[in-house]
Amino acid sequence: MSARKPLVLALVGSARRRGNCDLLCDAALAGAEKAGARVGKLYLCDFDIRPCTGCDACQHSVRKMCALNDDMARLYPLLRECDRLVLASPIYFFTMSGYTKLLMDRFYPFTNPKQPRWKMTRALVCLTYGADDPFAAGCGNAIGAFNDMFTYLKVPVAFVHATAWEKGAIRANRAALRKARACGAALVR
Repeated sequence: MSARKPLVLALVGSARRRGNCDLLCDAALAGAEKAGARVGKLYLCDFDIRPCTGCDACQHSVRKMCALNDDMARLYPLLRECDRLVLASPIYFFTMSGYTKLLMDRFYPFTNPKQPRWKMTRALVCLTYGADDPFAAGCGNAIGAFNDMFTYLKVPVAFVHATAWEKGAIRANRAALRKARACGAALVR
């Protein structure tokens, strides 16, 4: 009997399919798949995710992850079942995209010990930006926020990021794509 292959779920926080962060994410997923994982990818722009209202219902409930009735109800079970998570976001105006930030805020129910936990043991964040300097682009802001969140949630996180302005320009950055594949493989090992 063979062991179950780990599931790597990727959530892309860009509406630009085949854009730079999407392609960097694909490289990470290719590395994970080559290392023996099952992979899946979803685009956050395809989901109606409303902002967290801070009502704290998720901290008092054991039956419902969130009081809001939106598409996070479809994502919560996937987040609980994946073994590894890849989040990909472009840097828009000095931090992660709005799609990604909405998702991040809705991770709050996972801080309630009475809520169902996830099986996720590691995460990878893929970021792309237009400036040559990642700090001038705001990449450091996003890295700090993701690092803080995953540290609080007790999930080790790795990062891969690269500059790429025009759609698809990341294809020319072989070093970044190679690193993304290596990070994807490391998620599984």
